[in-house]
Amino acid sequence: ELELARTNADGYDDIIAILREEAKTYETQLSESRDETKSYKEKMIELEELIEKTRDSLVDEKKRVYDALEEKDTQIAQLDRELAERMNTIHTSNTALQATKSKLE
Repeated sequence: ELELARTNADGYDDIIAILREEAKTYETQLSESRDETKSYKEKMIELEELIEKTRDSLVDEKKRVYDALEEKDTQIAQLDRELAERMNTIHTSNTALQATKSKLE
């Protein structure tokens, strides 16, 4: 019986050693998992910050392009007015020239 008790005790010691080793492995895996989760969260925060910066840059670029187009539209409108004035002047001059030419004939 004593021998059987020792064998059982040795078996229990082995089981306890195996369970301790498994517990240690699980703790390591849990720690690694927590580190990965923390790293994932940090990367998500970095990604969100990058998206925010990109969005801000796009908004700034959109405003810059809008302002540049508005300036070009203003310049085109001014050129159109100048062209209209010149065309009017040419038309008036042609009319006056025709009137003068008619008087001379």
